[in-house]
Amino acid sequence: MARVSKQPLEQSYTNELVEQLAEVIGRLSANQATAFLSEFLGTEEKLMLSKRLAAVVMIHEKHTLYAVAHTLKISHATANTIKLRYDRGAYTETLRSLHKNKIDYGAFLDTLDTILKAGLPRYKGNESWKAINATLGKGRH
Repeated sequence: MARVSKQPLEQSYTNELVEQLAEVIGRLSANQATAFLSEFLGTEEKLMLSKRLAAVVMIHEKHTLYAVAHTLKISHATANTIKLRYDRGAYTETLRSLHKNKIDYGAFLDTLDTILKAGLPRYKGNESWKAINATLGKGRH
């Protein structure tokens, strides 16, 4: 969890700082963005942001909240909060940016697919389990 000073800035200053941060990030190339994230965020913060982005994409791709939480190792409450925000129209700019470059979006989906396949197989009915049992040498009688 990020530690924030208990002495808040005036809201106008906070808004101005956030706008400046957005401008700086918006001008970065992919390599510069990687360096920027490494210089300014800790490992936990980068992981948290990455998982949130992955959760948004999974929800957008119609995965269940259980699959989102289980796959990304986030709490069901966090998955539900992201889903509620998604349903209210949050993340539209994020998704628009991801969809803008279909190659990057495809690569992101491929990464999620790899993560999904790394765990237990997702239940898709008896046919999936027949194939799994056949692979393991266990036939259902």
